[in-house]
Amino acid sequence: MKYLAFRIDTSAIKNHKVVSGYFVRGQRNTDYNWPLLGEFGNMDSAKNYIKSVRTNPIRQRVYGPDGYGINI
Repeated sequence: MKYLAFRIDTSAIKNHKVVSGYFVRGQRNTDYNWPLLGEFGNMDSAKNYIKSVRTNPIRQRVYGPDGYGINI
């Protein structure tokens, strides 16, 4: 699956409850949704995961929890 962009969130809904952490989401090129790709214990782990799955670092943007683009 190819992703157009990645986003790191600091909260998500699990088992009908809001939980904190670092959640990586990827925007798919087929339907533009943001499915959850993984849950991590810290920001550095989330960034390292994105680095490992990103295929085109120049065109695939990464957004931080504040909604702004970040460099990884």
